[in-house]
Amino acid sequence: MLLFQAIILLLIGLTMIINPKVIYKITDKWKSYFVTDPTGLYYFSVRIGGVIFIILGMVSLLYYYLVMKV
Repeated sequence: MLLFQAIILLLIGLTMIINPKVIYKITDKWKSYFVTDPTGLYYFSVRIGGVIFIILGMVSLLYYYLVMKV
């Protein structure tokens, strides 16, 4: 189960870094009456979140392979 969670974290993190507009469409677009693109700060914060997700996914993978596989 931990391996599955690590892979999901990595995939979401990569999506957040590569294409933050998809994350905007999924999470925040419905909140706006006007169809506008998000600000640069939004893209920056989503990309920072993606980096954090990738770090958590890598730590989970390391934990899985170093501790759980023993």
